[in-house]
Amino acid sequence: MDAKALYDSLPAAAKALNQHLLAGPVPGKAAEEEPGPVHRPAKVNKNEARYAAMHLRGRDARAHCMALYMGNGHRYIPDYVVFEGGMPVEIHEVKGSYALGSKQRSRLAFDQCRREFFPHIQWVWATWNGERYDTETFTTAKDIEQRAPEAGTEGGQPVGLAHP
Repeated sequence: MDAKALYDSLPAAAKALNQHLLAGPVPGKAAEEEPGPVHRPAKVNKNEARYAAMHLRGRDARAHCMALYMGNGHRYIPDYVVFEGGMPVEIHEVKGSYALGSKQRSRLAFDQCRREFFPHIQWVWATWNGERYDTETFTTAKDIEQRAPEAGTEGGQPVGLAHP
């Protein structure tokens, strides 16, 4: 199933919640309001450029192109979003081999967003080990379908992700 078909299969409420992520109007923001600060994408660092050259060559991968606003009021800007047919299909977060406090903060935001947004997207966490990238891949739709209901969910769906 292609990305467009997966998106079309989402309930209308989920599409409405995520419309602002697909370049639509921001929910609750009137068109005549003064625009907020302009988001200027960060420049790609050497590590991210190496990852793109090794893993994303020939694909419609856009760096720092999307900001995801989580239910807790924080935002997350992934390093790369891969598009197919104009729809986002993969989100990649790239980290170097060194450990910084920002790495844990990024991982928390990454994990939170993959639970809140786009159940049909593949999420990739890549870490440089000095020779190559170690990757962890998460396909949220499969995770949601196979997971039994737990605390913080409604019928197996993460709270904040609309469902019928």
